[in-house]
Amino acid sequence: MYFNRFRSFFLMLVFTAALLISTELASFQAGLAQTPRPTGWDLVQQAQQHDQTGHYQQVISLLQQAAAEFAAQGDRLNQATALGNLAATYARLGQWQEANQSIGQSLSFLRNQSTTPEQQRILAQTLEIQGHLQLEQGQTQSALEIWSEAENHYRSLQLPDRLLQTQIAQSEALQILGLYPRACKLLLTALDLTAQTCDLSQPEWEAQWQTLLSNIAEPSQETGTLSAITRGMNALGHVLRVLGQLDASQQILSVAMTSAQKLGDPQVLAEISLHVGNTLRAYASQPALDGTSPLQFEQSALEAYQQADRLATQPETHLGAQVNQLKLLVKQQNLPQAIELWRSLQPQLNTIAPTHSSLFAKINLAQTLMELAQVSPDVTAMELARVSPDVTAMELARVSPDVTASGVTASGVTASEIHSLLTQTIQQTNQLGDPRLMSYALGSRGRLYELQRQWSEAEATTNQALGLAPPFQSADITYQFLWQLGRIHKAQGKPRRAVNDYSKAVKILGSLRGDLVALNPDVQFSFRERVEPIYRELVALLLKDIAPSQGDLSQARQVIESLQLAELDNFFRDACADTKPEMIDRIDRTAAVIYPIILSDRMEVIVALPNQPLHHYRTNRPQAELEQTFKQVRTALRLSAFPEERLPVAQKLYDWLIRPAEPMLAEANIQTLVFVLDGSLQNLPMAILHDGQRYLIESYNLALTPGLQLLTPQPLTKVKLSVLTGALTEARQGFSALPAVADEVKQIQTQLPTNTLLNRQFSDQSLQQQTSRTACFGGSSGNAWSVQF
Repeated sequence: MYFNRFRSFFLMLVFTAALLISTELASFQAGLAQTPRPTGWDLVQQAQQHDQTGHYQQVISLLQQAAAEFAAQGDRLNQATALGNLAATYARLGQWQEANQSIGQSLSFLRNQSTTPEQQRILAQTLEIQGHLQLEQGQTQSALEIWSEAENHYRSLQLPDRLLQTQIAQSEALQILGLYPRACKLLLTALDLTAQTCDLSQPEWEAQWQTLLSNIAEPSQETGTLSAITRGMNALGHVLRVLGQLDASQQILSVAMTSAQKLGDPQVLAEISLHVGNTLRAYASQPALDGTSPLQFEQSALEAYQQADRLATQPETHLGAQVNQLKLLVKQQNLPQAIELWRSLQPQLNTIAPTHSSLFAKINLAQTLMELAQVSPDVTAMELARVSPDVTAMELARVSPDVTASGVTASGVTASEIHSLLTQTIQQTNQLGDPRLMSYALGSRGRLYELQRQWSEAEATTNQALGLAPPFQSADITYQFLWQLGRIHKAQGKPRRAVNDYSKAVKILGSLRGDLVALNPDVQFSFRERVEPIYRELVALLLKDIAPSQGDLSQARQVIESLQLAELDNFFRDACADTKPEMIDRIDRTAAVIYPIILSDRMEVIVALPNQPLHHYRTNRPQAELEQTFKQVRTALRLSAFPEERLPVAQKLYDWLIRPAEPMLAEANIQTLVFVLDGSLQNLPMAILHDGQRYLIESYNLALTPGLQLLTPQPLTKVKLSVLTGALTEARQGFSALPAVADEVKQIQTQLPTNTLLNRQFSDQSLQQQTSRTACFGGSSGNAWSVQF
């Protein structure tokens, strides 16, 4: 929930502007005449006291009186200040029309005043408030332009802490627009770091962090400046996470935490803890280099969210921390704790003002509750009652109810509760006037109808959501709801319409490439759940017939290659390879391309032969059985395996992948098999396949590619290659010695000029130094890539 990042700044600004200005103006006026303090400032002070206790209606009344008092005295500057603060208070209550009217009046008065340092300062701070109003109402580009004007004023006034706050706000707008590299560069500048780009190595980042540590350790650092620097570091940590620089994100957030502890501001600590949790969740979605399990990362993330919840002083931060906790608990299928958290969270929902950030959180909450409603571990009613004694049998009904009296497989959340939450949220998003947020809310309601099998309502609501989110403006939302519409059409028995919906979704994903994570950071946590199924479900639809058409076979082949490309983009957090679709069966007349495709209930195989239509066959086995066979083949590869253990599974896999194609391969005089492997098959050497008499490598030349769209198949240019090899042969960290690795290195040295880093020479520093000068690197350690000594 990246909207939470500036909530504390926005709310703090309500009275920061008034108090700063009032102090300076009072001093200025006292130098002219010793007169009693205006009644308007007494009212402002009272309003501030009520603001601290959360009595916002009283704040509004007092600020209205203060504005009237200043107007009666002809004090336009102070009247404008009161109106600006009034606008921000209205915004806290979600009263957008009144907020816009007040800020408009304030700016009108300010722009008609003579230009003085005081007028420029009040104008800049009022523009900051207006920028936040625009951002909360979905007018991101407008907010960016307004903050840019405020930045210019602060620069001319030489107010570094306010300048930094405005630059942080601009980075927020850039992030919402999906411009994360620009946002990152702006934050580097704002924090006075020397880096010109966020694409840095780990040692380069560490040098930047040392600069920040020196800055925050400066004894003369003012509290306001330190607070701004801390928020800037927190914002940078978020951006680096989305850009895939998890180590850098974790380190900058650690520095920010140190600074926040020095400030002693619990709200700032809460916001940083929220981002720490998000970075840990991102670690959990990737293979760990130090052996840490995903569950360990998730547990650490859960603790960070709990800390954020404990420390937060603002409702939106509480809500964000609790929703993220709930997401993790649902993912872990920790049903009792998830129910307990949901019940404790429920009463808060009606007390939170309908701001952009809180509505975004409520939509995420509704989606999480739908996931919770589908979790079905074996939990009895008695166990649930111990967690929440007031949960009734009716409440234990699932969205798709299938409940027994004794052994309940239920979530403890009802469809009516989710409907109620979404209805309220849709009404509030409509009042806010943000079409993107409205689309998100309506699409979520369509998802709930889908889960309830109310197909007509699901179709109508999803189409309504798509109408509010055109692909060129909201691609990250559109692809999700096209996928949803495809599932609905499939359930309605409309397969061709479903194929059309899925195809549009895949086309959008292809156009986004590396921008997908930037536009929707949550994809970073759940590529396997939110992106990959779209490709596989489309392939399943295209190949559902016994004899698919050539058009469907060709499209299925393209879709599975696009999935391979999307997986690489997701792993590297970037569009890492330029594509040039060119099929090898059109280049090499003796090569066949084999595409195994793993689906939930079968494995499809497409075979491309030179100058022939595509061929197709399938193996009807549940995915679990397929995966178990792949695992058995992998196990049979160990050196200690006996032939009688290896050959049966190798023959079984041969029967699935190659046997049906034998006649056509022989007739076409095929000499080379090129495999585009899918899923777990990528971990298996195809050479092990056995036809009962010989291994596959004895019959054909074999080649592997992650997809023929990724690399143009052409001969290597005649260039002199050099190779850097890294090897660990010694026993270390509880792992056995690997004497055979030395032999592998020697074999490489016989073929190519090689520079070898062996054992203690194989370190982070030496590897970084050498890889910048080497075209090819090969490493063998038998361990995770952690080579620190």
